[in-house]
Amino acid sequence: MVHGSVWGGACDLIMACDIVIADETSAFAITPTKLGLPYNMEGILKFMTRVPLAIVKEMFFTADPIPAHRAEHIGIANMMVPAAEHEAHTYAMARTIATRSPAAIAASKEAIRVLSEAIAITPGTFEYLQGLRRDVYMGRDYKEGTQAFLDKRPPKY
Repeated sequence: MVHGSVWGGACDLIMACDIVIADETSAFAITPTKLGLPYNMEGILKFMTRVPLAIVKEMFFTADPIPAHRAEHIGIANMMVPAAEHEAHTYAMARTIATRSPAAIAASKEAIRVLSEAIAITPGTFEYLQGLRRDVYMGRDYKEGTQAFLDKRPPKY
């Protein structure tokens, strides 16, 4: 149940949720590029399994928030309901799920997880991607992004 903005790590957490019900106040942004941070591979994969690749790129490259109506359209949120009905709708769905077979839900959830992670990555590819992240951490952008955040000013990349 999402009310208001979810940015950065909170947005990453939303991508790991089985079901996301937003209201019209919701907005979603992944913001590490504002700080000069390279994002971790597991987090990027979470986004890639939930939304189209072009949207993943837009979110990571711009760090701009995606409003609730668009988030529903592109798959970040399962649905958007009016704030006045938000809590009642979310709990009603939870009650419905609670009446279903826990064993069948658990088996389905695990099958979905395993199948969504069926992308093979070689150790060499992993090391290559880690090297890219390491280079950013050691570079000027990361230092500038962190300092700008501490100084409460826009970074100068």
